[in-house]
Amino acid sequence: ASYTLVAVQDGQFNSLAVSGAASYDESTNTYAYTAQKSLKNYTNLEDEKLTSTGSVFAFNLADGASIFGADITNESGVVLAATANAEKVIIQSSKISSPNTSNSHAINISATGVKDYIVTNNYLDANTYGVLTNTTGSIDGLVVSGNIMNIVQGDGVEINNPARLVHDNMAITGNVIKITGTSGGSNAGFAVGVAAGKNIAVVGNSATGPNGEAYHFEDDQHTNTLVGNTATECKEEGVWSGKFSDGAGEGFPVVGNSLRAATGSTATGLLTVFDANGSIEGMTYVGNRVYGFNKGAEYGKEITMSYANSIDSCNYGIWGAGRGDIHGVSLMKDCPVAVHTSEGCMVGGFVTDEDPTTLLETA
Repeated sequence: ASYTLVAVQDGQFNSLAVSGAASYDESTNTYAYTAQKSLKNYTNLEDEKLTSTGSVFAFNLADGASIFGADITNESGVVLAATANAEKVIIQSSKISSPNTSNSHAINISATGVKDYIVTNNYLDANTYGVLTNTTGSIDGLVVSGNIMNIVQGDGVEINNPARLVHDNMAITGNVIKITGTSGGSNAGFAVGVAAGKNIAVVGNSATGPNGEAYHFEDDQHTNTLVGNTATECKEEGVWSGKFSDGAGEGFPVVGNSLRAATGSTATGLLTVFDANGSIEGMTYVGNRVYGFNKGAEYGKEITMSYANSIDSCNYGIWGAGRGDIHGVSLMKDCPVAVHTSEGCMVGGFVTDEDPTTLLETA
């Protein structure tokens, strides 16, 4: 059976007592559900709580859905899920919790044809994902702004699709992302991950404790920007950029970000990947600060613009690889090896307040 929870009728806000809930706990004002439901135009004016225990996908949001002030928990997996071709959906000022250890997403937008989705000023609590689009998802128009996310081991925001370049027109701004667990690794635990997306602005986010790269861009993506973000206790790279196997993917500006490694880090603050797929061409790094990484900045085989970056307390200041040209001057402090290069790599220059142990190391 399919149910719709309607909180607005004839201009009046009503309770959900007749919504088809499996049970109601008056002491906590909680409506419990054991099967998948649909939510549309739900404004919580009566301090109600909704819980689900019987479905991996608890509540569907169809075309035009508006959720405000909700307190919703799914003990079995995904809390809010987009439906195909949903447009003009707003999730605002709500508490969305998904404490389960598998399939645990606060908001899942893995549906095709989604347009103009707004997720703003919410508290998102999940084991694996705060906001996820993956597998079959395609989105044109997404705002994820002003949310606080508590994530155990996955990603705060993950924009992805193996079907390549399908996501467009997004702003991920002003979110506080706290990753509290210890697992994850190079393929999980990002604060923000972007793949298969274009025209995406990642601006002014604050992350703590990412298990994977704090800000991860990969594959067939272009016309994106990463500006004014912070990340502390980074266990992997601060910024990671890689290209797709067939060479697709364009460089993007990385400007004014502040990144601090976890103690004992073996990772890199600013990384342009050089692997079997090559490196992204046209990466621009300006005015970033990195602290405590093994390598402050590692650039790939293509031309990279690197200006006025501050590299502090890293084992290596700049690591050049793959015969790439690195243009610009950066500031270094307390970096024992200032520059490491491979054959044919060109490094523009740097300024330091003291003599490094090794000025230039070659491989």
